[in-house]
Amino acid sequence: MRTARMGTLTSRRGGFASALAVVVLCQACASPGPGPEPISAMNYVGYTSVSRVQYLHLLNIDQASQLRRDLENTLIHDVHALWSLTQLPISAAERERAYGLLRLIAVQNERYPVPSWKADKLVNDILEAALKENPEHANSLRARNWTKPMWQQ
Repeated sequence: MRTARMGTLTSRRGGFASALAVVVLCQACASPGPGPEPISAMNYVGYTSVSRVQYLHLLNIDQASQLRRDLENTLIHDVHALWSLTQLPISAAERERAYGLLRLIAVQNERYPVPSWKADKLVNDILEAALKENPEHANSLRARNWTKPMWQQ
């Protein structure tokens, strides 16, 4: 049964393909049979590589504000895709990983709010639901030292 909420994904410059790829990959794994074909590893790696090259290029040409907008827009699509994954018949470990990433995004948004997200009720509802799903994990994320690079703690 396919239960992903594809209708919540809208095409915006930047992140639609990555969010769609995650949902299509998960759907293909969760429910074999007729439907979308999985994205090839080359297409996925190619897309993510091109995105990273574009982000680095924006930094190289002093377009940090454009990079910020691109990342903020892409992350909205990732929020939708991760939420869609939690609605599919996936393993408990995969579901917790998706919720964990949503909580990370939610706590970062608490610390460093993204102004353009304030008006997006669906994104805010998803992030709030992720925080409520495991408050202990949310609190441990809040307790991190957010003044240092995230993965170097």
